[in-house]
Amino acid sequence: MATISIIGWREDDIRWSGWTSHARIELSKRLRGSLNVSPSARKDIESQIGARALLQISGLDLQHTESLRQILEALGAEVTVDLGGAPGDC
Repeated sequence: MATISIIGWREDDIRWSGWTSHARIELSKRLRGSLNVSPSARKDIESQIGARALLQISGLDLQHTESLRQILEALGAEVTVDLGGAPGDC
């Protein structure tokens, strides 16, 4: 299991575009596929991301971690990723 930590947000004003709208839709899909939590907990995480909060998303499926990181960065998040162990332990 992996953990993604949002440690900051870019200060520049991110303009809404087709890509950021697409990223928000994909964020929901990726969270649904990678987290084994209730729908209300997932919506809470999405709301926190929308509010540009600093948070830690743990218990992520390793398979979706990279795509989720890319989407968060497209939305302006500065993230760190912890894969939860030494290489080969998975």
